[in-house]
Amino acid sequence: MLTELRLQSTADGKSADVKLAGASADHSQEGFPIASVLDAKRKNKKNSGWAVLPQIGKAHEAVFEFDKPLAAKAGTLLTLTLNFQSQHPQHSIGKLRLSFTTAPDPARKTVPPKCASRWPLQPTNAPPRNPPPSPPTTAP
Repeated sequence: MLTELRLQSTADGKSADVKLAGASADHSQEGFPIASVLDAKRKNKKNSGWAVLPQIGKAHEAVFEFDKPLAAKAGTLLTLTLNFQSQHPQHSIGKLRLSFTTAPDPARKTVPPKCASRWPLQPTNAPPRNPPPSPPTTAP
């Protein structure tokens, strides 16, 4: 179970926490919402966090939003810390993929599952694994 998520930026030797203001997920176990991982002041961290029972073994996504746009200059280092301090150490994330975007309201821009399974999103500098079909051509 993911119990805490923190993001820090480091530039010119100075580190600062980056405030995350929103969180959403495609599924959260009852009583274990994704937003709880952003609440560093909550009590009983070993029994709270993001969990996905009964949908284990399935792909899930969570979207975290910055409190305000991140103004980072070239060379800024971002450090993402995921804590798994649950009393259930076997409940962790199996495969992790990270993406960042400058899009406003990224939680509203997620791809519907039916589309995502047909055309997986790729980094812009990578060739697509499963390109969409080409449109039909007509002979002259």
